[in-house]
Amino acid sequence: MKTFILIILFFSISMFLFSQDKIVRANGEKIPCKIEREDSTTVYFNFYRNGKNISTFIRKEEIISIERKTIPPIRNYPPDRASFGFGLGLNYGGIGASFLICPLKNIGCFVSGGYPFVGFSYNVGLKLRIIKKMNRSIMVPTISVMYGYNAVIWVKNRSEYNRIFYGTSIGIGLDAHFKPKNAGYWAFELFYPIRGAEVNDYINDLKDNHGATLNELTPITFSIGRRFIID
Repeated sequence: MKTFILIILFFSISMFLFSQDKIVRANGEKIPCKIEREDSTTVYFNFYRNGKNISTFIRKEEIISIERKTIPPIRNYPPDRASFGFGLGLNYGGIGASFLICPLKNIGCFVSGGYPFVGFSYNVGLKLRIIKKMNRSIMVPTISVMYGYNAVIWVKNRSEYNRIFYGTSIGIGLDAHFKPKNAGYWAFELFYPIRGAEVNDYINDLKDNHGATLNELTPITFSIGRRFIID
């Protein structure tokens, strides 16, 4: 349940940040928000506070001005068929690079290699881009499935016990495109690594039998990459 909430919050905040309006009240207060609707007397809007999405309204006589920012319309060029990028996260092998090729508009395959601080690692996988039209939009939701590096054990001052584990990971994300066409885009993703029992067994063995101090593994990981369009 916590994983599901994190995923929903990630998408909600990302979309909110890219479509933010601003209400300026008569007392000088500025309210970053997303305006939903308005009538002759009232403006209804949403805003985030302490990680919560709050829906409320304000009377127009209390407002000095309203600034509206909307997501730009779909651009007149097709989705990229190939891209190369550098980034940080599981799908970049730790700190590394990846190559993506999309034989179909919505489906691509990728390979990546990188350095997760203890040695070379790799990942190969499939990426689904949720594109409804032939023209690329500024924000593209994505779903990824991959096999490769999904856990690294780093033992302080005991490098002989450092180890990389491989397995399946699934993720969701957003590709944030730039203008013009060949400017590339940022890729943000959340991954859930499916780790086998061998990972926990190895951690327990190091703690119980070797007195090792090691890094903590998180159930959800975040990745960020800067991608450049090849074709």
